[in-house]
Amino acid sequence: MPCDDKFISVDNAANLLGVHTNTIYRAIKAGEIPFIKIGNQYRIPEGFHLDKLQRKRATPKLTKAEKELFDASDEDYLKLAL
Repeated sequence: MPCDDKFISVDNAANLLGVHTNTIYRAIKAGEIPFIKIGNQYRIPEGFHLDKLQRKRATPKLTKAEKELFDASDEDYLKLAL
């Protein structure tokens, strides 16, 4: 039974996202990216939308103090800076 699904390597996924391969391996281990394992190689479905991971990695994390300041402020310039 032939499989029509296409898979990409961890290296290709890392290049697409602009991240290190270790980031992809951590995301696989955390269950953020579906995969299959062939021997000792991980393969990611080509059709998997990697935007979710990319957005998660691009979202800056605020400290508790920054978040409180952000939430309390009405200043747009401050929100842009954080």
